[in-house]
Amino acid sequence: VLTVPASALFRNDERWQLYALRDGRAHRRDVSIGHTGSGTAEVPSGVGEGDTIIVFPSEALRDGTRVRVANP
Repeated sequence: VLTVPASALFRNDERWQLYALRDGRAHRRDVSIGHTGSGTAEVPSGVGEGDTIIVFPSEALRDGTRVRVANP
């Protein structure tokens, strides 16, 4: 089971969601959540290994918005 930072997750009505990056754009995805703790959450479905997710997404972020990845 994959884990993601809990800071990437948000609620939309009754669904858990996150934004994943694909082709330079943010794409909102429904995900299921398993166990949570220590700042992470298990995500049994909705994301795959190697997906780039957006942590601390702004409320202004929308599905399809072009984003730029900052180098750490």
